[in-house]
Amino acid sequence: MSRIPSDEIYKHADCKYTACIITAKRARELQKSQPKDSSNKPLLQAYDELMGGELTYRRMNPEELAAAEAGKGRDEALL
Repeated sequence: MSRIPSDEIYKHADCKYTACIITAKRARELQKSQPKDSSNKPLLQAYDELMGGELTYRRMNPEELAAAEAGKGRDEALL
């Protein structure tokens, strides 16, 4: 994977922060499911998924977020 210019990220996420968060969350999911000796780097795989359009997200409105947080921990609600 080579470095992707910043303007490419904006085609897949509304800001760099959002891209960073959703990529990190996906990398954690991949890391849990991959064997320890795997040569694939979870963060790079998640980033490639984001740039390839395979990784998407949806912003929750305040009511949805409050309802999700009421039943789960904050980190679980944001997944």
